[in-house]
Amino acid sequence: MVNGQSSGFFKFTRGVKKGDPLSPALFILSAELLSRLLNKLFEDKSFIGFGMPKWSEHLNHLAYDDDTIIFASAHCLSLRKITVVLGKYEKISGQMISKPKSSYYIYSKVAHGLFQAVGDSTGFPRGGWLGFRSLKDVSRALFAKLWWRFRTTKSLWSNFMWNKYCMKELPTVVQFRKGSKVWKQILNAREEVEHDILWEMKSGTTNVWHENWTGLGALYHVLPEDFPINEDLQEAAQLRQEEAWNDQLFDQSFTEEITNHIRSSVQYEGSEDYWDGQYWMPIPSGKFSVSSAWQMLRHRADTNQEYKLMWIKGVPFKISFFL
Repeated sequence: MVNGQSSGFFKFTRGVKKGDPLSPALFILSAELLSRLLNKLFEDKSFIGFGMPKWSEHLNHLAYDDDTIIFASAHCLSLRKITVVLGKYEKISGQMISKPKSSYYIYSKVAHGLFQAVGDSTGFPRGGWLGFRSLKDVSRALFAKLWWRFRTTKSLWSNFMWNKYCMKELPTVVQFRKGSKVWKQILNAREEVEHDILWEMKSGTTNVWHENWTGLGALYHVLPEDFPINEDLQEAAQLRQEEAWNDQLFDQSFTEEITNHIRSSVQYEGSEDYWDGQYWMPIPSGKFSVSSAWQMLRHRADTNQEYKLMWIKGVPFKISFFL
């Protein structure tokens, strides 16, 4: 029925009826054709693909359902070879690539002339900028996560690492000595994030000098260099006398400023829990996340003063729209 009137039968020239069980198989065959044609480009010595480490597998595309992402360099000849493959796929399969719905993305810091060159070679419109995160910054954030887990969880892995590398030493004072690359990177993360781990007093097992239980950082580094350290004082529980702080020990061990800060800011629950609690200071929830570690550790570009003056809080919408 067409517009309420009988119009006979439709004659199929390609494809299958909707819901036909043969449809997925035909789609997979056609998608496999495109994938193999793209992979075959690596056999062409003049083809320059997306930059990958020498030890890794070649990669030039990812596909899911009917969406395909093609990774390529900005080499014009190589881009034209890709468009030839796409044209060949259209001719063989009968499927047409919708160029208005396709686009290319490029890193924002490349030479400006490449934008037009890539567009001319592919025939696709530009989709915008491609803001890659620095893999070095991401790696630092992930090693910060390992340090957090090593310090705050009691697991088979953390016990193994503790016994292998720390033995009877505190993790915060273990020196950089022989060990695996992973352990050395974890120690690098220690230098960057340990001061952001706040130990909340429950049973008082936290080390007084080398762990951050006051919010000021490790007191060993906060106290003046010429201030004497009481080596007999190790756990925070030793600073308690029944239900209150030991004033005499405070006066002997800390400066007046630190003593006043502890009395006003540090809460001691006196819980029977064996381990003190942990709080991740960079975010209000106190729960560690890789995202917050990345925000804290990532390398930031210098602030553009012109943009800073332009984008201020309270700019009227009419003005911000044109900016």
